[in-house]
Amino acid sequence: MTGQTPNRAIARVDVVDVAPALDPAGPAAEKHSVAAELLASFRRTGFAVITGHQVPVELFATMSEVSEAFFALSRQEKLAAAFPAPGILRGYEPLDPEDDPEAPRMESFIVNRPVPPGDQPEGSVEYKLWRWPNVWPERPEQLRPVCERYYQEMEQLGDRLLELVATGLGLPPTWFATSFDRHFSNLVVNHYPPRPARHDTLPRSRPHTDHGVLTLLYRPDEPGGLEVQARGRWCRVPFLAGSLVLNVGDLLERWTGGVLRATPHRVVTPAGAAAMVRRQSVGYFQQPNPDALVEPAPALQGVPQGLRYRPVRAGVHISRKELGRHAVAAL
Repeated sequence: MTGQTPNRAIARVDVVDVAPALDPAGPAAEKHSVAAELLASFRRTGFAVITGHQVPVELFATMSEVSEAFFALSRQEKLAAAFPAPGILRGYEPLDPEDDPEAPRMESFIVNRPVPPGDQPEGSVEYKLWRWPNVWPERPEQLRPVCERYYQEMEQLGDRLLELVATGLGLPPTWFATSFDRHFSNLVVNHYPPRPARHDTLPRSRPHTDHGVLTLLYRPDEPGGLEVQARGRWCRVPFLAGSLVLNVGDLLERWTGGVLRATPHRVVTPAGAAAMVRRQSVGYFQQPNPDALVEPAPALQGVPQGLRYRPVRAGVHISRKELGRHAVAAL
């Protein structure tokens, strides 16, 4: 393990049952209560673990199985579905070189919207960054239908969770909706291979914040790993089978004027034999319409820290953080 020792007494990631708030016929008081619980955890750590989310358990299992089958393929076969060109984040992203200690020790498969909106001309920088169609491998055949179904489930759940965030902030429940009708959210399947003993002190993923609004993360298991930095200490994010981890991204911090903060998090390598256990995660990263203007909500502009958040366009902000300012200088 690297850095400071996790301290559960200083910061706590709450477990929130969101089922009462997802019932269309449920009383408004239940929705407000769940929203308050969710935001209390976000305010404390930027994270929450949710249960009662209504995502079918069998979909989680199928997603884990089919993605594991893909990562078990030869490197050559996986590279046949690699990013089509620099800046096009679709398909397979291989492991970084072992000699780079700062590089994440994981390989990934990235999926965007199954049917991109036809709002950008082909050949444009915007099309390349935000509307390029997905890239699929020949095998396993079920990877595409399973990923597309999973994406749809996350898309629907994400919309409902944003309604809860808005409610908890005192905004209309649909306040975020108009910024997500042409979103470019990413589904990212991560595989962390076993680590040789000589590398068990290096992180699997270095500290970072997420670029978008909310992240919805599924972990089939947790052989040691996810930690969040809150109140100056690192604390472990609790694992419950079938749960989802939520965390605040950069754009939600901006939209709330700093009321909700995007907190640094990392994936550490467990010590000893546990380092030889592979790790898997499936993250859905909510990313608004590329042209959505993100600035503190009018109702929150009285919050003092909100004064330091300048307006940004969602697509430009996310692409510059992913690829570097110079890589998207044309925007």
